[in-house]
Amino acid sequence: MRPIIVAFATVAAYLPIAWYLDATYKQSPDPDVLRGPFTQIGSHAYVTYRKIAGAKGDTSTEPRRATLELTENGKALGPAHVLRSLVDTLGGSYIFLQTGADPPVLIFSTSDNSDPNTNGRVYRATDPDARAPYEAQRRR
Repeated sequence: MRPIIVAFATVAAYLPIAWYLDATYKQSPDPDVLRGPFTQIGSHAYVTYRKIAGAKGDTSTEPRRATLELTENGKALGPAHVLRSLVDTLGGSYIFLQTGADPPVLIFSTSDNSDPNTNGRVYRATDPDARAPYEAQRRR
């Protein structure tokens, strides 16, 4: 009789904890979604310093090296690889820029030059050519 009481007490204690954890569990956020706040660096240009493992940015010697793709609510933005000064005037344009040994930064404008911090849209940055630094070791 005693083992049944212990089992019942264990289940009775476990269930409320399990229900609480299930109700409060939050899915991990989408790693491709850009999270604000974004820093305004011009009239309509914003910058984010999100790191993408293995992604390479445009440089002065390789101005079209970046393969990063930026979307706004699922629609592709562009043109890409524009001069930093033009991002401010061309709505929806962007550049993934790398200077020196620093990680690349994404400078972008929204499709209608609105503020991405308040317009309620979702921005995703993906780089199909990015290779995680330890990808080869994980495959072994």
